[in-house]
Amino acid sequence: MTELSLIDHLLFVLLCLIIPLGSMMRTPQSIQEVEWTSEMKMALYRSNAVMLWVVAGILVGAWLLQGRSLAWMGFQPPLSEKMPQALLIAASFVLLYAVDSWRQLGSPQARARTRARWHALTPFVPANWQEYRAFVPLALSAGICEEIWFRGFCITYLVHLIGLDGPAQAVLVVALPALIFALSHSYQGFEAMFKIGVLSLFFGVLFLTTRSLVWPIALHIAVDLASGLLSVKYFHPSTEK
Repeated sequence: MTELSLIDHLLFVLLCLIIPLGSMMRTPQSIQEVEWTSEMKMALYRSNAVMLWVVAGILVGAWLLQGRSLAWMGFQPPLSEKMPQALLIAASFVLLYAVDSWRQLGSPQARARTRARWHALTPFVPANWQEYRAFVPLALSAGICEEIWFRGFCITYLVHLIGLDGPAQAVLVVALPALIFALSHSYQGFEAMFKIGVLSLFFGVLFLTTRSLVWPIALHIAVDLASGLLSVKYFHPSTEK
């Protein structure tokens, strides 16, 4: 890849630092003050999806305008020789997500605690099938666009900024975008922020291992869709079966 440009530096500061960390200004109190109707939730899903595509479009457009290959951002098939490692990382990720989901929802007591946390911190999650249908495009958009944003651009930028000559650099280029992404969800509480950071680490390791966005996007979409399904099933006590 060619040298990083002023455009790259500006995009990183704006899109990978200022905007994500600016979302920390949202507080649980400000979210709780809103009476979240289905119409408001669906409007939020649509507006967030549009915003994600705008950001992804800016990043991809700036990359192409500088005469670079999108393969450098991960727009290519995963490296075939890294398939065993990718499968192991993905399987570990799925197992971790399944265990955590069971911990949150595997008993009536756990479901009551999780439901209370949803109502307090994320009352905008889908709670019925109408809301879920509107949520699906957002889940797809987030899985694609956030991986272009935080893995395809941020990690690639950091790799070319500080290099990838040893384990310390590898840890930094994966951990910093994961930390920023987790902090941007701080309004969801420490537990959610911690889990989002861990999941983002998996996505970053997969991206570096396979040199592709395919695995991170697939897992990100799967997690978002599954999380929406779980919230539909358990958001209201009357929907439990």
